[in-house]
Amino acid sequence: MHASQWATASTGFEPGRRRGSPISGRCAAIVRIAALLAVALGAVACAGPDKDALDATGSWESEIDQSVMSIEQSGLFAMEIPGERLPIIGTVTIAGSTVTFMNRPETRLCVDDAGVYDVTIAGERLIATVVRDTCPSRVLHMSRPWRRLSADQIPPSTDE
Repeated sequence: MHASQWATASTGFEPGRRRGSPISGRCAAIVRIAALLAVALGAVACAGPDKDALDATGSWESEIDQSVMSIEQSGLFAMEIPGERLPIIGTVTIAGSTVTFMNRPETRLCVDDAGVYDVTIAGERLIATVVRDTCPSRVLHMSRPWRRLSADQIPPSTDE
């Protein structure tokens, strides 16, 4: 195969084709796909934030044992459990009503074990239903109802 035949076969470039001539073949398909993607991404970007998105940020208290869970907009969470020396910390991802918790390595509990929950918030109550979680401690605590705390109800940090 000559270099000109290879160039035509692999890139669609035809030596001697004049500028401004129509694009054909594989390049034309790529251009059309790129244009469709640009339109689709533009539509998604213009749609704005989801008004029905779950707002779980803030501090929550377990209605059973007074554990306090804080969820930040940055994607971090901490759970302070009565009687435990250190809080459980990690990352949280919210997609629709699906909330995924992932403990950080310094927690040393269920690290690299994602806990996935379907969450509903009704008024000031958060109810989590386990979808998939193999961490017994997290399942135990998340299966309880939580009550949103106002700023004046948040207990002081136990960090010394």
